[in-house]
Amino acid sequence: MQSLRIGIVGAGLGGLCLAQGLARAGVAATLFERDQAADSRWQGYRLRIDGDGQQALRQVLMPRLFELFRQSCSLGGDDCFVDPQLRAWSERKPAHWRPSAQDEDAAERDLSANRQTLREILSSGLEDRIRWGHALRGFRETSGGFLLDFQDRPEFEVDVLIAADGAASTVRRQLAPDGDPADEGAVVLYGLTPRDALPSEALTPELGQGVCVVFGDGLTAVIEAMRFRAPLPELARRLAPEAALSPMPDYWYWACVARAEDLGGALPAERLSGDALRARVLRATRGWHPRLQAVFVHGDPQCLGARAIRMAAEVPAWRCERVALLGDAAHAMSPAGGLGANTALCDGAELARALAPTGTAAEAAAALRVWEWDMRRRAERALRASREGSARLLQRMAL
Repeated sequence: MQSLRIGIVGAGLGGLCLAQGLARAGVAATLFERDQAADSRWQGYRLRIDGDGQQALRQVLMPRLFELFRQSCSLGGDDCFVDPQLRAWSERKPAHWRPSAQDEDAAERDLSANRQTLREILSSGLEDRIRWGHALRGFRETSGGFLLDFQDRPEFEVDVLIAADGAASTVRRQLAPDGDPADEGAVVLYGLTPRDALPSEALTPELGQGVCVVFGDGLTAVIEAMRFRAPLPELARRLAPEAALSPMPDYWYWACVARAEDLGGALPAERLSGDALRARVLRATRGWHPRLQAVFVHGDPQCLGARAIRMAAEVPAWRCERVALLGDAAHAMSPAGGLGANTALCDGAELARALAPTGTAAEAAAALRVWEWDMRRRAERALRASREGSARLLQRMAL
């Protein structure tokens, strides 16, 4: 019997997690990614992986790859919550906050992963299944499945179509044209400051430990020292030689979240230069403690980015069997709380569990219906928490 042809549009975290889970169960899937290569655009900022995300990765990765993931995460430290003058402000600490993992801490603490490193780990072993440079224009249903139409690439037919292509999902826009996430009127500016770029006189104990959350008036900054226990390529050679990890020196990750008008206005259609983004951050944090401002001043201009915060009101409905939406394609959310990536990982792991035993199109359709019900329940809970987190980050008060 011919095996099901499973097509995954998008080789981000959710799509790769699904493909890894299927591969571990002996099921092949093909991933179609619009990027020309894994490193064609910068993806160097950090992600907080909570207990659910860690469990999803443990479920889909071979044990040695999961251990590589754990060992490649930042060493962590004590978290702190301060005002812009570095005075402790623990009463603003979110109720659901989970502390940073340190050394061999278990899953009740969060791990901080370098995003590109995690993507490389999730790509390991899938190299011949990822079709780079495949930008989907649309699809149409046929008697045998779905015919995928790519820009400047041959068409490809699949039996099961999984949309993991992000908040601007082409698949979702075709299935649910009114399902685009709404602009929340807020912006996140994020950057990377190399470890050796910050003058020693600018160092403060808060910046050398775990996460430092700075609550301003309507603007919140998150700063974290990403400190790796060993060079990442060396870790891969020792723990999982089949994985190729790019070098990454220690750095400070930072992100500023605020209403658009407090961060220089809405983002233009064209990408702003690193210098222009840094100028926005410095204007918005004028008057902050010099040691905090130093982190922004010395940020690598090549690694500064910005995006408008968009959030789904709900998971959209679609009426097409053997199609599923996961991650941001289904439930884009605010970066507040770090729930987007973790929910996408859970989506991928659970979908792999659901699809792996199926052998026919009818079985796959039934499995997707059961999975979708569970995904909606999990996603709605995460969307509520993300909305609450955004409100806290954007809160105005007299300092």
